[in-house]
Amino acid sequence: MTDTSTSKTWSAANAAMKVEFMEQNFTDRIRNRLLTIKQTSGYTGYVGKFRELNRVAQVDVLTAMDVFLNGLSDVNMKREIIRKKPANLDVAIQEGFVEWNLKEKTNSVGKSSKGKGKGKGDGNFSSLQVSFPKNAARKSNDNGKRPPRVTMKYSFCKRGYHKVEDCWVKFPDKRPKSPATSHSNGLDKKIYALLERLVLSDDELTAEIKQASNE
Repeated sequence: MTDTSTSKTWSAANAAMKVEFMEQNFTDRIRNRLLTIKQTSGYTGYVGKFRELNRVAQVDVLTAMDVFLNGLSDVNMKREIIRKKPANLDVAIQEGFVEWNLKEKTNSVGKSSKGKGKGKGDGNFSSLQVSFPKNAARKSNDNGKRPPRVTMKYSFCKRGYHKVEDCWVKFPDKRPKSPATSHSNGLDKKIYALLERLVLSDDELTAEIKQASNE
């Protein structure tokens, strides 16, 4: 086993070797990426990327907090973190986790409520459409009187909406007699009688002509 002093010495040597063999402009490039960082996905990924860049660039505390807040994609979330006045960067990051979780819960509840409300409304509407005619036909008042008759449209007679007992197809004797029909029958009889008279007149005229010829 190695003691504490040996471990610290090895860590220091390892860090020194990394600095020695590192590109000269590597730190500058990392610093530039840190100062221009923007949140493009979830909050957890943004925090991890920010901490990794800041570990190499190592900017001061105030600059790190300003860069972190400016990189957030949600303006309302940034405003809430600033309103709570976090003491340092770690506190600001924790407040960000609280606000992000609250935002996700609010969005999920809103979507589920919208879906349930839509389905419930459709169900009630369809139920009303199906059950309304049945309830209207079976409903009666408190005095025990029969409910009002419901007019319906039957496909076999195609007469339109009417009462069952007034259907002309099922009850032909209830079909009203048309006065125009009886008048037409009487007119036909008169026409036939007039034609018969004309025929008889022609026969009489023919007989008279024959008699005159014989004389």
